[in-house]
Amino acid sequence: MALRALTGKALYALLFNLLLPGLLILWAIASSPNVSLPVFKSPALGMILLIMGIILVIWGMINLVYWGNGLPMNAYPPKKFVDRGIFKYFPHPIYTGAVISVAGASILLESASGFWLVTPIFALGCMALVYGFEKEDMKKRLGEIKNNCLIKLPENSEEMAGFWDYASVYLLVFVLWFVLYEMICLIGTNHRSISTFMNFEYSVPVIQWTEIFYVITYPFVLFVPLTFRRKKDLRKLCITGMITTFSGIFLQLAFPFMAPPRPYVAKGLWGNLLEFEREMDSAAAAFPSFHVIWAFIGAYFLSIRFSKKVLWYIIAIIISASCFTTGMHSLADIISGYLTFLFIINIKKVALAALAFFEVIANSWHEWNFGKVRILNHGIYVGIGAVVGYLIISSLSGERYFLSIFYISVLIVVSAGLWAQMIEGSPKLSRPYGFYGGLVGAIVGIVLTSWLTGQEPGLLLGSFAIAAPWIQISGRLRCLIQGCCHGREIHSEYGIKFHHPKSRVCRLAGLANKPLHATQLYSILSNMLIGVLLIRISYENAAPELIAGIYLMLNGLSRFVEESYRGEPQTPIVGGLRLYQWLALASLITGAYLTTITSNTIRPEITFTASQILYSVAIGALTFFAMGVDFPKSNKRFARLA
Repeated sequence: MALRALTGKALYALLFNLLLPGLLILWAIASSPNVSLPVFKSPALGMILLIMGIILVIWGMINLVYWGNGLPMNAYPPKKFVDRGIFKYFPHPIYTGAVISVAGASILLESASGFWLVTPIFALGCMALVYGFEKEDMKKRLGEIKNNCLIKLPENSEEMAGFWDYASVYLLVFVLWFVLYEMICLIGTNHRSISTFMNFEYSVPVIQWTEIFYVITYPFVLFVPLTFRRKKDLRKLCITGMITTFSGIFLQLAFPFMAPPRPYVAKGLWGNLLEFEREMDSAAAAFPSFHVIWAFIGAYFLSIRFSKKVLWYIIAIIISASCFTTGMHSLADIISGYLTFLFIINIKKVALAALAFFEVIANSWHEWNFGKVRILNHGIYVGIGAVVGYLIISSLSGERYFLSIFYISVLIVVSAGLWAQMIEGSPKLSRPYGFYGGLVGAIVGIVLTSWLTGQEPGLLLGSFAIAAPWIQISGRLRCLIQGCCHGREIHSEYGIKFHHPKSRVCRLAGLANKPLHATQLYSILSNMLIGVLLIRISYENAAPELIAGIYLMLNGLSRFVEESYRGEPQTPIVGGLRLYQWLALASLITGAYLTTITSNTIRPEITFTASQILYSVAIGALTFFAMGVDFPKSNKRFARLA
């Protein structure tokens, strides 16, 4: 037994300390032809990050072995919670160090695929492992643990804030923002970027002395945290700042917009300072304007802390106006920045309103009976999704693929049903459908079609990947009404309640009228983000295999986390993970492989014809019948949907 345990530990160490780094290096090399973005040209920076990352990893491992009475391995975890050594400062030094070292190695070797593909996916993978497994597993093994790290979100308490509370805000908000913002600047613009300036704006002269208001944004915003004294206030500021960073960065990634500054001839101190700032900035990082967002965020919090609220907002308005008078931003950048600010400060209201709306959908079950036949309203959503999906795929692939896409779509529906029948089929549930069955059907269908017809598989893979998130969103609306893919109980206001007696939540899980994690909504949101990013990547003429690979990886990572919040009793547990978490990992690996495939696929012009509409309506009707029409009085296999 001891020898077996020792062998297991040795193999685990070999996997994560040698094999995984080696695979990441091979992945970066193999995928390099598909990634052509610029990289920081600084060997010194790369070496510093690489060494720093390795030190953090080794330091964290030693601390876990010495104080944790275990190993830094999920299969052989420490028996004690460690909050000393490097863990005193932040909670995940091993993962943090590993990500930093991968980024450093990529910069050192000037590997675009390593920096823009391998590093982000590896970082997201570490986060998925923490939030999709380790966090809950640690709670089961060690009980509820308070985070005593020095660098963390400030506590939600009335206590006076200390040095590390302020340090955490600056690190988690402003340093993080600076790093991500510089990455947007590094990407830069290209010939496909679209200017947000309207023609008349270029006729407006640059007022150089207003640079004083433009540059004052930095001290104005950096001053805000120092005005607060209580930990709970700093916590709110920190959370808002992090949401601001990720919201703004995502929008700048999602839209191919740029704002080439209006030309001028530098005169005097302010003109020279403006010219210097332009050299340090990029036209790519403009929509929405972070100057506007941060100025209004600062005004919002200062108006909470002090009186004279109007004064702070006047300062924010002046800063926003200087974005235009200095020629740095267009009116579109400024307006989008203000709208982003409004969304951020109202995000709790938006979240609660969304939960209330989706709770209504979750309890909107309706059926129409015609003799032995029953029509269920949730089939309408997937029918519409199939129509939209077919139109997207066929528009991107070209007319010669119309019939192939139809056959593949039929195979997706059939394989989704067969898959779920094997995993979840029961006397109470004779015709379920499963996402991974449909995914397997899509891949098999594309391979078979390409083999039989000689058509380009990459083009179909990329087209299906771009459509997949939007199809899955419609499928999640069906899940809401059916009650499948539902979450476990949540002890907060951010949950939804199912009370319709036909819902699986009520009939199978026995969780009627209990607040549950809105896992269907989590999936909808993640698919929206993935879908938008894929459209942007496609717009930049990325290889279709790369698009398909990125979809599978991002979908797998989000699904891995989502599964940890699900509460379906029928989902099998295998090796400590839910079955679908293992499939999510398989999706991640498959996606990584696809990113290494290079081809000379020629993307056709986007088409939209009467034939497409005919095929799309046909596949929509078939999907609606398969998932929205059943025979409730029959006990035959596949007869009943619910």
